[in-house]
Amino acid sequence: MKNFKTIQNLEFEIELDPKSADLKKKGDFFRDQGQFANAVFEYNKAIRINPNFSNAIFNRAICQQEQKNLKMRSLIIKGQYS
Repeated sequence: MKNFKTIQNLEFEIELDPKSADLKKKGDFFRDQGQFANAVFEYNKAIRINPNFSNAIFNRAICQQEQKNLKMRSLIIKGQYS
């Protein structure tokens, strides 16, 4: 329940005044939930506001790699990759 309140509060704060740090926190929330596509989306928004936001850039790269890893594991399980 704590995470639900946290994400709701973040969404409210972002709606009032979008800041790159808040968008990164939202991306972090999605990353921690394994929702890598949503995390990348939020990191992209943070990077648009602050193109030099190295933490958001780094975390986006990690999530993109995780997405590739998940796709590869899925192919291996299905026997489509050897």
